[in-house]
Amino acid sequence: MAKPHKVFALVFGRMVLLILVMTVLTFMSGCSSREQSEEERPVLVEVQHPQRQTLTVNSDFIGEIRGSKEANLNFEIGGKVVRIEAEVGGSVNKGDVLAVVDDTKSRANLLQAEVAFSKAKLDAERAERLHKDGIASDHQLESARLAMEQARASLVSAEQALRDCTLRAPFSGFVADKNIELGEVIVPMAMTAPNFVVVDISSVRVKIGVPESEIGSIRQGQEATLSVSAYPGRQFEGQVSTVSPLVGQYTRTAEAEVMVKNQNGSLKPGMTAELSVKVDTRENALVIPEAAVRREVGIATLFVVSEGRAHERKIATGVVGSGLVEVLSGLSEQDSVVVKGQFQLKDNSRIRIVDSTIETEQR
Repeated sequence: MAKPHKVFALVFGRMVLLILVMTVLTFMSGCSSREQSEEERPVLVEVQHPQRQTLTVNSDFIGEIRGSKEANLNFEIGGKVVRIEAEVGGSVNKGDVLAVVDDTKSRANLLQAEVAFSKAKLDAERAERLHKDGIASDHQLESARLAMEQARASLVSAEQALRDCTLRAPFSGFVADKNIELGEVIVPMAMTAPNFVVVDISSVRVKIGVPESEIGSIRQGQEATLSVSAYPGRQFEGQVSTVSPLVGQYTRTAEAEVMVKNQNGSLKPGMTAELSVKVDTRENALVIPEAAVRREVGIATLFVVSEGRAHERKIATGVVGSGLVEVLSGLSEQDSVVVKGQFQLKDNSRIRIVDSTIETEQR
């Protein structure tokens, strides 16, 4: 006959084993229920149909605005500044006087040159007559002619020196900088900054560096739009004016220039500009938001909704522009494409549409 404590131990052991088995079964059942629940829980998505429209493709750049013309102007002759007729920010017309240096010496030199030329001219005419009469030799005639030409050159030089005493605007525009003062003595070779800087900003230019990979798409004559932070929401129209045929050895970019109309003078030299150059236009392109497309190892895919589930589909894409991508094949206008929530999906996932441009939602 078994002793009572042995019987108790045996019964207790069996009860513990039974409890463990039930606990394990309950846990497994709970996990299975949770997995099934999570697997069947629909993913919230937004969908829309592909659209047919004109797709514009732009290349974006950043550059610095400069005047369409810029001139660094300096006196070619030394002297004391006796007049200043223009200040920074002032407008000037072509030929307007900017400043004048003392021309007393230049006027005296011109007077001497005029007298010398008149005398040399008379001497040459007299030598012509004497040579014709057989009195003056060929050598005397040539010497007189040479003296007249030398006197003429001196006269031209003296006239230019007098003109150089006055600094004039080479074209219409604005004075962008001035580095001389009234009474200052100009020493041309000692100047470290231009006496005046004149710019024409009726139109402006922006130089951009075109990456090697985009050189083939940037061409002279292409339309461009420019924007600056000073005028939020405002765009200025321009055009690609030049494209360099050379690629920088270190930058690996080619220099291009865009000319932009600036009739009211809003754009100022030195401003930083954002440029968009229109490089391509696709008419009647089938497009979807670029964000809807997933790319892996060169393969483009997206999710199309049908009967409450998302199905992954491969597509062929074309150009990209303005946040849209052109679809060349694999999609139709009737398809419902997931545009938000796609990164939580896998093929055949249950979905629930929470926002859509499609009139009748699929649920």
